Amino acid sequence: MYCLNFYDFMYEWYEQQDLLPIPPHHSKISAWLDEDLSHARKLLMAFRGAGKSTVVGLFCAWLLARDPNCRILIIGAELNLAKKMLSNTKRIIESHEACQFLIPEKKEIWSNEQIIVNRTKEWRDPSLLARGVRSNITGTRAEWIICDDVEVKTTCDTARKRENLRDLLSECEYILTPTGSQLYVGTPHTSQSIYANENTVLYEENQPFLSGYNRLVIPLINEHGKSAWERHFSMERISQLRQANGEAKFKTQMLLQFVDYSEATLNSSLLGIYNEDPQVYISNNATNYTLFSQQLMGVSCWWDPSLGLSGGDGSAVAIVFHGENGANFIHRVHYISFKKDVSNSIQHQIMEVGSLISQYRLPSIHIEQNGVGGFIPSLLREHLAKLGIACSVVAVHNTKNKQERIISNMGERLYAGKIFIHEHLQKSRFMEEIQMWNMKDKYAKDDGLDAVSGCLSLAPMPSQVSKTMSKDKNGFIAPKKTYKSTQAHNSQVIAPTNFTPL
Repeated sequence: MYCLNFYDFMYEWYEQQDLLPIPPHHSKISAWLDEDLSHARKLLMAFRGAGKSTVVGLFCAWLLARDPNCRILIIGAELNLAKKMLSNTKRIIESHEACQFLIPEKKEIWSNEQIIVNRTKEWRDPSLLARGVRSNITGTRAEWIICDDVEVKTTCDTARKRENLRDLLSECEYILTPTGSQLYVGTPHTSQSIYANENTVLYEENQPFLSGYNRLVIPLINEHGKSAWERHFSMERISQLRQANGEAKFKTQMLLQFVDYSEATLNSSLLGIYNEDPQVYISNNATNYTLFSQQLMGVSCWWDPSLGLSGGDGSAVAIVFHGENGANFIHRVHYISFKKDVSNSIQHQIMEVGSLISQYRLPSIHIEQNGVGGFIPSLLREHLAKLGIACSVVAVHNTKNKQERIISNMGERLYAGKIFIHEHLQKSRFMEEIQMWNMKDKYAKDDGLDAVSGCLSLAPMPSQVSKTMSKDKNGFIAPKKTYKSTQAHNSQVIAPTNFTPL
């Protein structure tokens, strides 16, 4: 068995892998993990990209090296995420010089989902087992449970999911042996996080979910305003991350703050302005668009229909063009007026939408089919067929709260400087919606905003756009093919007036 402390075990690995010196925050984590190993309850929160999975993988290997009879259960938000942690630990065991005695001659159970090392006890459970948080783990026993990134967007973006996550994780206490220990590793994704403490906004409970846990919190920017890992995250790089991901996401994922999205607003000063109309080209039976002589990736159109009954929501259509560098150009937000007669109102709206589709040669339109939208897609298809217009009509059913949709689809892009509006929208109803919008106000007029949000949901986030492409003087990716603009006037893009998020 391995007798040295965890830091020495880590040092041997970093030396073996030519990774020295050990980052200061890794040393801090190692000393903290080495404390109180029996009946421990620990929570490690570290910024995204901190290498915490590497450290925790080493920790699991060290636990087995010091006690081969130890059983470790790794739980992730999904099985694939838990398997990544187990695979990391398995590779360390196979390569670390101090772990070679753990490798059995016959690897009967040695996969990315479970492994059994050389041990003296005949346990029913493997040495390492990976499971998703929704998996059935009844009957499993473990000396250590590692909950690695169990709180992600897909497990906490609604109240029901947050409650279900807490119920599932509460089962861990029945899995642990009497002196067993549990370690949570992750970053918060909501103000009602399972990681919240007494001083933060809590879920509807009398005390934090992880009350009494020994906490180690390592934000990217320390208490002195310096980078926690200068070698990988310079202050310039941190500033770029802040702009690319948006203030709310940066605060949660990098500063580990529990952001209350109910206070969220949209800063209209971060909008860019452009004044050119896209050019349409048909090539090989495909529709192509260019803006400022640069080829666009495509266009999205979203219609949230309504009959305007009882003073409810309005009916709005949005058209947004998408650039290759993640830029989004809100070109048209059309508010449809209502007719007193319902049947005439429906036909009137369909004709107006059909006209927009024809004008911009739209290849597809998405229609929110909640409520009245349920029967409109088929009527629009019939209308377009009569006109001989080829356009795909896609019906979409939304279950997510409208306010959450708007902030998630617009917030990051807005703070990253990736949203531009055509100059004619500057003094429009749409601009008023942006300026007046607040997450708390469920009755705010946001019909155009909701339609634009739908368009943006069809485009990649700025963080998903390739960072290897080069930008031209206008900030756009140079495409493989360009077309000369036929616009008579001088076109321009006005950068956001206040690019630094508040």
